[in-house]
Amino acid sequence: MQSFRIIIIDANPNSVQTITNDLMAHGHQVVGSAASYRAAKALYIGSQPDIVISEVHLTERYAGIEFAQFVLAQPTPKPFIFLTAASDTSTIHLAKQTLPAAYLTKPVRQQTLLATIEIAMYAHQEQEQEKETIRFYNGKQYYQVAIDDILYLRSEHNYVHIKLANTKAILQRASLRDILEKLPEGQFVQTHRSYAVNLEQVDRWDGGQLYVQSNPIPVSRTRRKEIFGTLPLALTAS
Repeated sequence: MQSFRIIIIDANPNSVQTITNDLMAHGHQVVGSAASYRAAKALYIGSQPDIVISEVHLTERYAGIEFAQFVLAQPTPKPFIFLTAASDTSTIHLAKQTLPAAYLTKPVRQQTLLATIEIAMYAHQEQEQEKETIRFYNGKQYYQVAIDDILYLRSEHNYVHIKLANTKAILQRASLRDILEKLPEGQFVQTHRSYAVNLEQVDRWDGGQLYVQSNPIPVSRTRRKEIFGTLPLALTAS
């Protein structure tokens, strides 16, 4: 069985300890736990887990669902399993909107939890492998990158900084136009003489900028009408 990095989001210390013991006894790494929405966000960002196990109700009612919405909104969301005492219809309806990998009710058998983790991670890894990729070379090593994980491009002199969803950036000796020609037309657009953006990663916009994970991307005056007209209707100006 493969070992995974797991975080547990649950306000019940006894529940956290029981789950932790079961997982670690079978080779998994529990890299942290949290009891509130705010603490869960910080833990997720700081620990970069492979998979999340969460209660629906934390120190705040339905905070586990709110946290699942946060995870789902990330550029590369990790699989999410609800393990909860809540089994009423209204809670399940809210939970399913977050597209969890599974919804398990307490108490859960150890083997059921382990099998669920294994299947959730297998499905996630298969989906990741199906993503279209592109290869970059920075003069020292090659990088195989999922196209959907590219947030934006920023050119500087003879180089382009390729910003990725995992917070990393690749420096490529090329022109902005050279790289854009290799990327899907319509998904990536040049917004400025020095910038291009993955429209699928845009969070919001205002009169002169797009925002990707809170990073402001300038839009030149001559391109604003064309670019803002291509943004999904679900996005609203900030």
